[in-house]
Amino acid sequence: MDFQIPKPNVVKLRPDAFPLKRGASKRPYCQHGRSLVDVVRRIVECETCGVDLDPIDILGEIANAGDWVLAMRKERAALEKTIVELEAEVKRLKAQKRRAT
Repeated sequence: MDFQIPKPNVVKLRPDAFPLKRGASKRPYCQHGRSLVDVVRRIVECETCGVDLDPIDILGEIANAGDWVLAMRKERAALEKTIVELEAEVKRLKAQKRRAT
């Protein structure tokens, strides 16, 4: 017997995954940081204030968040390389200091 877990009809997007900024809100202070994706009604809305959000904007922000992650990984690799070089330089200078004394 093949048992399948039903998928939820509403998916919450993490607020820290990517920043959301949208237009008219029912609450003037809302930044639309939490989104609900209703796959049945095929809409995206702000969980906080309930305003409908543009799904294409959400997809674009998810894609940009992925680009940001790749850029951070490249920067991290470059920084790790710099750390290795600096540690080697410190080791070299300490050895030079020991030889001088």
